[in-house]
Amino acid sequence: MQSRYMIAKLAAYYAVHLLDHGLPCDAELMNAKLVNAEYTLDSARTAMEVHAACGLYSDQPIERYMRDAYHIFSPAGTSDIQLLRLSEVALGLSKGQWSQRLNTTLGCANSTKSTNHISM
Repeated sequence: MQSRYMIAKLAAYYAVHLLDHGLPCDAELMNAKLVNAEYTLDSARTAMEVHAACGLYSDQPIERYMRDAYHIFSPAGTSDIQLLRLSEVALGLSKGQWSQRLNTTLGCANSTKSTNHISM
């Protein structure tokens, strides 16, 4: 669970770093949403398995974590939609970078026009 947490956090921080610097980051944002939603549910399931029947008691936090993990999918979009959008980016069929349009609209004060960013 700790490994999942670290990977999900790094994916989110990397995407936000690119967004803060005015760089195109739609694929990174979609990937961070996908990884975070999937890993949240996986970690909640693992915690349920570790705690067995005790995890089902409503006075235990595990039951709440599991319930909350399922509610993340609606606002984040389903994993299938995220995978579809990521495949469009990988195939070069995406319909444009909304992150760049957002930065243009906001005037992104932190925008650095260099392409000198972290690459993975």
